[in-house]
Amino acid sequence: MNNNINHLREIYAQIINDHTEIIQKMATTLEESFIYQNDTNIYNKFYDICESNSLLSDKIGAINFNKSTTFNHIIDDKDELYNRLHQFNSYILEVCDKIKTATQSAYEEYCTEFKKYQDDYLYCVDIINAGFELCDNCTDELRILNGERASYIGNEIVPDTLLSEIEEYENIRAKGYNALVTNVSRIRKDCNELKRILEIALKKGTAAQ
Repeated sequence: MNNNINHLREIYAQIINDHTEIIQKMATTLEESFIYQNDTNIYNKFYDICESNSLLSDKIGAINFNKSTTFNHIIDDKDELYNRLHQFNSYILEVCDKIKTATQSAYEEYCTEFKKYQDDYLYCVDIINAGFELCDNCTDELRILNGERASYIGNEIVPDTLLSEIEEYENIRAKGYNALVTNVSRIRKDCNELKRILEIALKKGTAAQ
């Protein structure tokens, strides 16, 4: 049983290390997050288009034709193109605003989901720490009790009370171990979910890939 508990303790320690790395890589603000930097790249491209359109519309607006029947249709086409470019820019800027709003909303949703698994992880960690303490205490007690049982030599009868106490501590430790197995498995799943959410959106943009 002690070997099983120690092996479980090693697994638990690795999960704790994995969780620490997740927290270190997690962004603490929207602007620091991967989802923000990814979306920023998208609407920055839209801004580049707007800037190009603005330069083009300025050049078109600077073109002057003498009012005459010969150039009337060209003047009309120029004015229409100028107006369309401005309308297109307005549309692009509206799209950018919508992307920013969606980014903020998505970030908050991912943070909420992250918190759910984080809270469950921390809750289970407290239970697991108490579980290991319980198992260690039982092991210490059993060491003493088994030492007492070993002191009975030959045909000496080991008291039933001592045997019952040993059995009781063994049962408590066995139940504690089974609970540890369940809860360690639970925080491993929590950690996997935290890592998934981190990789999708909440990782720092400067974190190691």
